[in-house]
Amino acid sequence: MTVEWWTIFFGGISTLAIYSFLYKENPFYRVFEHMYIGIATGLGLVISLERFIWPQLLVKIFNASPQTYATPPQLVAQGAPLTSTVPYEPLYLLYLFPMAFGLGYYTIFSKRYAWVSRIVISFALGYGGGLAFKGFFAEYIPQIVSSFKPLYVPGDWITSFNNTIFVFTLICVMTYFFFSVEHDKPLIKQASMAGRWLMMISFGAFFGATIMARMSLLIERLQFFIEQWIPNFGNF
Repeated sequence: MTVEWWTIFFGGISTLAIYSFLYKENPFYRVFEHMYIGIATGLGLVISLERFIWPQLLVKIFNASPQTYATPPQLVAQGAPLTSTVPYEPLYLLYLFPMAFGLGYYTIFSKRYAWVSRIVISFALGYGGGLAFKGFFAEYIPQIVSSFKPLYVPGDWITSFNNTIFVFTLICVMTYFFFSVEHDKPLIKQASMAGRWLMMISFGAFFGATIMARMSLLIERLQFFIEQWIPNFGNF
């Protein structure tokens, strides 16, 4: 029973524990749920330290790993050394201020200094709100501009047909959400009803794509059980 054997064995047990929730919530599922959350949290912390905090902050602030680069051949010919070290930049010490500000999050565990965490959280929410506001315009304004499509494209009837369907769908859906006018007139009522059906078709397509993605995950787990987990007991 090697490490690979135990890895496959516990992988199957973990999968069965998670899928046992389909029957009902049970202690077997809750144990592995907490294990998964703990492992994911620990892994996230290690990745943050390894890929961001250490190389992007600590190395630069404390110059723990001085960077070297190859000297150009023309300078080597003039007597310069083969490698040169990047000089330390004292401005990197400014990183200590946002680090200290971010550590204010942890004052939430103190009754006396919990007010510091509220300041940090308010700045984070304001920053996130600004990014969301910016992202809204960056994402939706181009969509609005691209919605103005020509109904007739000379020499390309497929594009003309697609653009016509697109514009028809857009107008019908917008009519459905246009509440400033009563939907009692035949033309508005029919367009609104068409918009509702078109949205239901779109939602159905999204839901179908979601089901396909979930089924692909299930198929992968079934392949794991058939091709690895069950044959693994033959090596017991």
